[in-house]
Amino acid sequence: MPLGLTYDLQTDVTDERQAEFDPPQTIQALRQALESLGYPVVPLGNAFELIRAPERLRGVELVFNIAEGIDGRCREAWVPNLLDLTGVPYVGSDPLALSLGLDKVMTKRLAVAEGLSTPRWMSIEQSRALPQALALSFPLIVKPRFEGSGRGIDAEAVVHNQQALRERVEWLYQRCQQPILIEEFLAGGELTVCVIGNDPPVALPAIQRPLDPATRLSCHVVKQHVSSPPHQEATAVKPWRNGIEARRVVQDATPPPPIHWCGGTGVNPWCGGSRWECPVTLEESLDRDARHMALTMFQSLGCRDVARVDLRIDTQGRPAFLEINPLPSFDPEGSFGLIAEYLGLTYTQLIGRVLAAALQRTGSSITPACRAASDAVLFRLRIGDCELRNPLACLSAIRDPKSEIQIASSHNV
Repeated sequence: MPLGLTYDLQTDVTDERQAEFDPPQTIQALRQALESLGYPVVPLGNAFELIRAPERLRGVELVFNIAEGIDGRCREAWVPNLLDLTGVPYVGSDPLALSLGLDKVMTKRLAVAEGLSTPRWMSIEQSRALPQALALSFPLIVKPRFEGSGRGIDAEAVVHNQQALRERVEWLYQRCQQPILIEEFLAGGELTVCVIGNDPPVALPAIQRPLDPATRLSCHVVKQHVSSPPHQEATAVKPWRNGIEARRVVQDATPPPPIHWCGGTGVNPWCGGSRWECPVTLEESLDRDARHMALTMFQSLGCRDVARVDLRIDTQGRPAFLEINPLPSFDPEGSFGLIAEYLGLTYTQLIGRVLAAALQRTGSSITPACRAASDAVLFRLRIGDCELRNPLACLSAIRDPKSEIQIASSHNV
C-alpha cells in the first residue's frame, strides 16, 4: 500500500504568503527518503487539492503530512481535519495541537502553566492598542502572533526604545494584519530540540543555532532577508555542544575549526554575508534542561510523532521556552539534517524514525513494497549486547540517545 504525501508547494520565494511552504527540493528529498525506505509515494498536494479530488486518497493507508495551509491561526490543521473526516491516518499532530502550536501566546501560557520559564511578554490585537507604558524591559522583539519560518522578523525586529517599538509595531501590523507578540529579547543564545516518538516521546540532544553577532538573531532568520553571496555554500558550520565553549567568531568565507562539531559536513547558516557566533557553552546540565522543556511542551500540547522546540538562553545561562513547532521543517539542509548528522544517521534514517513512530501509534499494517526496498528500514540496532531487527525497533534507539547505535542494511536480517 502506498504512502500519501501532502504539502504546500512554494512556487514564488518572494511571496510572503508562501514563506512556510516547502520548496520543490524539500518535497523531493522527503519523497525520495520515503521511497528508499520501501514505500511507494502518492503526491497528494494541499488541502484544496484534496477537496477537489478526494478520490486520490483511495488506497492510501497513511499520509505523511507537511502541508502548512495559507491563512489564519488554524491553517496547519486544514489537511489533518480533512484526513480525520475521511478516516485516513497521518504522520504528525492532530488539528488541536497544530493550531495551538502556531499561536505563540497560547503556547507561552501553557509553558507558564507547566512551570517553565519563558521571556516576559504582552500581546496586542492591533497597533493602536500599544500602551504608552510597558511592564517589560528593553530590548524587546516584535513578532506576528500566528506565523512561523521567521515571517515578520528581520534585523529591525529587535527594538531598544519606545519610539522604535511603536514604529515597528505599526509596520508589522500593516504588513501582517494580525495580533502582535511583544517579548523581552534574550540575547544569550538559541537552542532547538527535536522530539520524536509517542510512548514515550524522546527529546534528542539540543542543537545550538549560530547567531548573527549584530542582531543576536538566529542566522536562519537573518539570511532570509538578504541576498546570497556567491560563496554561500563554502562554509560548513556545526553548532558546538558538550562543554566546548563556542565563543569564536568566524569571518564570512573562513571554514570553522573542526572541534566537536555535531556531525560531519552540513548546512551553512550564513548571516548576512558577514559573521556568525555560537555564544553558549552547551554543558550536559543545560542540554538536560533543554530536553526536559521540550518534552514537557510536547506532552502539554498533545503532540504526536515529531515536533521541534526552540529555546533562548537568559543572562544566567538558563533556557527559556520560545516556541514549539508540531509541524517542523523537514528540509535536509536545516535543523532536521543537523540532528541526523549529530546522531550519526542519514536524513532517510531519521525520516524512518518519524515514520516508525506514526506506524506504531496508528497500528498501521503498511509494509514496504518489496524485500529489497525494505532493507533500508530493517535497522540493525546494537544497544549493549542486544540486537533488535525490526522495522519499528528504531524507536528503542531514541529512548537513550547516548546508547551505542549501529545502523545497517542487510539481506541477512
